[in-house]
Amino acid sequence: VWGREGGEAGRAGGFWHRGRGIVGAAPIRFLGRQKLEQQYATTGLSLVGERLATSLSLPSLRDELLQGLPNLGIRRGAVSLYTAPGSSVLEVLAARVEDGPLPPSNEKLPDKELAPAAIFETDGCAHFVVLPITFETEMLGVAVLAGDAKPNVYEGLRQLIGSAVKGALLHREMVAQVTLRAQLEAERLEKESRIAAQIQTALSPATLDVPGLEIAATMTPAAEAGGDYYDVIATPNGAFVGIGDVTGHGLASGLIMLMIQSMIAGLARLDPAPPPSQVVAAVGEALWDNVRMRLGRDDHATLTVFRYHGEGRFTFAGAHEDLVVWRKKSARCEAIQTPGFWVGALPSVRGMTHDSELVLDPGDLLVLYSDGVTEARNTRHEQFSLERLVRLVEDSATKSVTALRDSILAAVTAWSASLDDDVTVVVLRYVGSVSPLSD
Repeated sequence: VWGREGGEAGRAGGFWHRGRGIVGAAPIRFLGRQKLEQQYATTGLSLVGERLATSLSLPSLRDELLQGLPNLGIRRGAVSLYTAPGSSVLEVLAARVEDGPLPPSNEKLPDKELAPAAIFETDGCAHFVVLPITFETEMLGVAVLAGDAKPNVYEGLRQLIGSAVKGALLHREMVAQVTLRAQLEAERLEKESRIAAQIQTALSPATLDVPGLEIAATMTPAAEAGGDYYDVIATPNGAFVGIGDVTGHGLASGLIMLMIQSMIAGLARLDPAPPPSQVVAAVGEALWDNVRMRLGRDDHATLTVFRYHGEGRFTFAGAHEDLVVWRKKSARCEAIQTPGFWVGALPSVRGMTHDSELVLDPGDLLVLYSDGVTEARNTRHEQFSLERLVRLVEDSATKSVTALRDSILAAVTAWSASLDDDVTVVVLRYVGSVSPLSD
């Protein structure tokens, strides 16, 4: 009996000890499970916070909220923002139910309603957590949430939403300010370009009549007008011809071009007329004083001035684009460099500005142009180039100067996706005893 009773007592003792172990371990397992759930919640909140923090617009913030709320155990809820500081009207930012997100509606509702009616429509009992969405002391909106998330998740989410909403609102305001400034700047530049284009076209020579020469010229301002310059000034003994390009675009370039035109027009009318090298040197010194010393700008210009003496003889000075000369005898073009330096870039260019001579035979052509011709780019960013201009002149040299001018302008316009710079073309033919060609 004792043995049997001892065996039963032993088994009972074993059950007792095992039961006591199970009961004693239960709180430990509970605390462990609670700690693990807390870690899961913290990790989930951190991931949602990262996504919200990188949402720089309210639409992207809405998408992240709708995706992130279920991951935190929040199956139903809405986040609504006040339409303006101090307003009592809310606009729904994001809303969802168990079946999925509610479609965006930009619905507005009084703040006493807290959320859209669909959020509160349930088959049974439900509890909701109502949270103010704030940033520091600023009231931004209201969140109404329902689910089995941990209490600290709601508070953490409230803070994350407040920071993200404030960031998105600041970003929207910044974008609006930048857009407004860009719009005002674009309007200012457009107005300046219109004025600059008016200056350029208004100062184009009214007539191009020079005995012994056929002349055709055109200037097409770009969308943002630059500082292209050309002029033909008839004199008792021939003519002065000028071509140049001021750096930059807009009204400032147009005003500098006006300075150049006025100075050359005055110097060309002196008697006796100075050689081109003296004209270029004087213009350069005056530009340095006006632009650098008085206006405080660093603009300069390319400039070549020609003096036509008659009988096909030109002298010229100053640095601009290469001259394109078509010879009737060979039916070929030659490119002649324009030695010198930019005007307005140095206090004086007298020491590096010298006169050169060019003689045309009857029927020969002289083609002047701005870099808007040779540097025009197509959709593949290829330049029109001097080589293409030369080929075009050779192919069209027997046309009239007007037709050749129009052919160059049409080719450049067709080549370019858009005219980013002014396009200036001046075509001169020495006719001598040759009868003028017709169009």
